[in-house]
Amino acid sequence: KAKFGEKAQFTGVNEHFEPNFNAVLEERCVFGQPPRRLSENVGFRQNKAKFGEKAQFTGVNEHFEPNFNAVLAERCVFGQPPSIQSLLNKEKSSPIEPLDIEILLAHCLNKNRTFLHTWPETQLNPAQLKQFNDLMSQKKQGIPLAYILGYREFWSLEFAVTQHVLIPRHETELLIEMTLELFEKANDAISMVDLGTGSGVIAISIAHERPQFNITATDVSIDALQIAKQNAQQLTST
Repeated sequence: KAKFGEKAQFTGVNEHFEPNFNAVLEERCVFGQPPRRLSENVGFRQNKAKFGEKAQFTGVNEHFEPNFNAVLAERCVFGQPPSIQSLLNKEKSSPIEPLDIEILLAHCLNKNRTFLHTWPETQLNPAQLKQFNDLMSQKKQGIPLAYILGYREFWSLEFAVTQHVLIPRHETELLIEMTLELFEKANDAISMVDLGTGSGVIAISIAHERPQFNITATDVSIDALQIAKQNAQQLTST
């Protein structure tokens, strides 16, 4: 400040996480009003009073956070990660469907949804909490759940999906049912071609039910064929 003057402003600096704060402070000095320290922020003091002196505010940068006070309260933890129940309670006002929230949370915990309601007091570790917040952020941006998770259940099988393929629709299972019914009494190997296979759900589901059928799956997209091949290898091995 003595070197650059009282109107110096230091932008892009986070003194809580910057390994070499003083050097970066000098490097990023520009003219204007200097940023306030976290402890001097009104929202910080209010939340400390609200949540107690043991409250920890992680991952918050008051200089660049568009809604700092709200984020400060949201990311406040009491020295330990939140529980499943506290997260579900907090997300009740979220625009995301409760079922989708539970699916994302169960995915982060590598558990099923039943676990969430059986063990609601289970606490998330920091890595799980970060992953959940990241996935919720993607969902709020309108990204489909299947693309976020990287898989979609179809015909009681779990298929890998990416943005290179369309998300399988449950209505398409009717096509599988009709095909199996049409060739119900066929004992010999029947040859089929699945044009525009995408993730391979149709060809693989039929092959799963009728392994004696000779099914060829093809697609104009190389990326889609890679996903279909991955699914075929994974599901035929099981």
